[in-house]
Amino acid sequence: MEYTGAPPLTNDEIESLLSEAIRARFCSLNKDGTIHVVPVAYMHTDDEILFITPEASQKVQNVKRNKNVTVLIDVDNPYRGVIVYGQAELVYDDVFSTNVMLLEKVMSKDLAECYTHEIFNTKTKLVVVRVKPRRMVSYDYSKDEMHKRVLRAVSLKLANYYFNNRLGRGRCKV
Repeated sequence: MEYTGAPPLTNDEIESLLSEAIRARFCSLNKDGTIHVVPVAYMHTDDEILFITPEASQKVQNVKRNKNVTVLIDVDNPYRGVIVYGQAELVYDDVFSTNVMLLEKVMSKDLAECYTHEIFNTKTKLVVVRVKPRRMVSYDYSKDEMHKRVLRAVSLKLANYYFNNRLGRGRCKV
């Protein structure tokens, strides 16, 4: 499905992005109607998004009230991402092994197991949040010529500002 602002990713590009990215933004609904958005380390398996969080967290409290959630998984260079609209489920089984698998995205299995043992030696009760997508949309601004021109102009403007105000102290113009 397309995102209105830019061309979509292909199915292969979506799978690649979901496998490569380390961070996602998990969005749930607070009791007062505001949106709670937090970064989470996640993994994508079998068409699900999984992450670990303390049971006492705001995320878990929100999911207990309303299972409808949104997850944004994006990368900056190039600007592309996937927005997952789905239902969250709290899973209390296999939290240890899920945490090990999640950490293996960024470290060896031995180190992941060591860190997981350290986490489980605390009194914090953890839970797996499993998001089952109902709908996904994607965007890839690197395929959009107008966006590329805007980014180049902004990058040049920022470089000029940084050089003049931080390095060159206003003596030079880029």
